[in-house]
Amino acid sequence: MVSSSLGWPDDARRRVAEARVARLATVRPDGAPHLVPVTFALLDDDRVVTAVDAKPKTTQHLQRLVNISAEPRVGLLVDHYDDDWQQLWWVRLDGTARVVRDEPERGGML
Repeated sequence: MVSSSLGWPDDARRRVAEARVARLATVRPDGAPHLVPVTFALLDDDRVVTAVDAKPKTTQHLQRLVNISAEPRVGLLVDHYDDDWQQLWWVRLDGTARVVRDEPERGGML
């Protein structure tokens, strides 16, 4: 979950709410950047949630979760590409994240 105090300009909130893929930037324990694509949802209170689901993965011990546990400051980049450059846009959300492992809390997010 990523939370941020946002002052939404123009139609940025709508664009983020309608998007489904973003890039999550975290910081590795050694200070190196770590960037991964994520699916997400924007909640009514402007929190963003992403999930680590049951898809086949080698592990659910993911680097982004390790990073967030050590350094909660994150960036989320939501963007849209189009061959028509008039249609290009991006929104960057900076904030703090936390890993939610408690089932009752996770179930109430969506």
